[in-house]
Amino acid sequence: MNTLKDTGNIHLLLVEDEQKYLNELIEWLKIFGYKHITSARSAKEAREKLDRPVDIIIADMRMETDDSGFAVVDEVKRRGLSSVVIILTYNDTVDDCRKAFKMGAWDYIRKDMPGNVFEVLHQSVQEAVTYLNRWGNVKDERWIDENMDVLLEDYSGQYVAVINNKVIGTADSREELEKQISEQRLPRFLTIRNIKPPINEAQIQQEIEKLREYTQPVVYVEGKTDREILQVAWKKLFGETSMPFIIKACDPLPSGGSGGSGGAGTLESLIRTVQADSPCFVIGIFDRDSEGIKAYGKLPKYLEESPEAEAKIGENRKTAAFLLPVPPGKEDYVQCLNLCIEFYFSEAALSQKTAESWGLEFRYPDIETKIMRHGNPVISVEQSDLPGTREIMKGKTVFAEKIVPELDNSEFEPFRMIFEQIERVLHLLESEDGE
Repeated sequence: MNTLKDTGNIHLLLVEDEQKYLNELIEWLKIFGYKHITSARSAKEAREKLDRPVDIIIADMRMETDDSGFAVVDEVKRRGLSSVVIILTYNDTVDDCRKAFKMGAWDYIRKDMPGNVFEVLHQSVQEAVTYLNRWGNVKDERWIDENMDVLLEDYSGQYVAVINNKVIGTADSREELEKQISEQRLPRFLTIRNIKPPINEAQIQQEIEKLREYTQPVVYVEGKTDREILQVAWKKLFGETSMPFIIKACDPLPSGGSGGSGGAGTLESLIRTVQADSPCFVIGIFDRDSEGIKAYGKLPKYLEESPEAEAKIGENRKTAAFLLPVPPGKEDYVQCLNLCIEFYFSEAALSQKTAESWGLEFRYPDIETKIMRHGNPVISVEQSDLPGTREIMKGKTVFAEKIVPELDNSEFEPFRMIFEQIERVLHLLESEDGE
């Protein structure tokens, strides 16, 4: 028996009018680990139960009418729900099967098929879960993008949970929102997004104007904690030697504000805005994660790749950008598109906490595994335990301000690569500038 690690988080709606069969179905589903099971005895009752979101619907075909199962599929389609419908029925006509799939049913399973039909149903649910993990939130993601202006008015800077084109929860942090979702036993396949204000071009221009105040090169990083960590790293590595450049966060909001305007997209916008008459050199350092790599790739063509410096150099000879160098032993983070500055530290450092037990908190994503069993593909979804896949959910500020300064000097050796890269890029800019 192959069970999913997270079956307890899946919300099921069973639509079945035969009580004896319904009881047997519920019993088997509980054996497989499902805990959130709701039932309806007709398509009409199912419509009422759909007011509360569910992940997967398992519906009989013939109940109050011979096409009740079709009515359930149609209702899901009419409401634009992300729920998956599996037809489980004694009715095995080819025409009904074809019609169900055309209407959008996920699967069509005969109750009297050879073998254990409940194991077949469970496998179908697993495959549906894999689908939902990858595509289940597309409609809600699109709805958020299309309604961002309205959402910004009500939820700017907050995390929102959305399902079926409706905001069902909000919080100031992702971890707080996920706690709410868990406590309220909401469906697993909902969308969580941070409603960030768009990049403010006026603020970007103000930041560009500030460059006239500097005579040293300016190195921009994606976030304020990145800046704090690099400043500590310089002191740990080079003592009292003055830093020959200035490190700034690309977040144009005042340090006392709520933040949230930094990141790879803002850094890309800032770098492309620097003009040839800039009084100082400007270098952008992008995280080697999915967002950083995407933004780095969007830099305009007048920033050309330089194999010599492993960076992009601007035609104006005032700007440059590069992705974080890869320290030895961190190749798995690169393969997972997940290398940020915090992951330069050892596991021992990343796990340290303050006296109040504050520090970094991580979330490991779900990964899918596909194997062949008795000639049939079996897909399971389990939580990853690979460090290179994890996401930092909380504690960056505490880590940068309270923990990093207390770390042993040896923890900062990997950061030498970043400073050497800055030096190479500056040397190239200065030599080009002098020509």
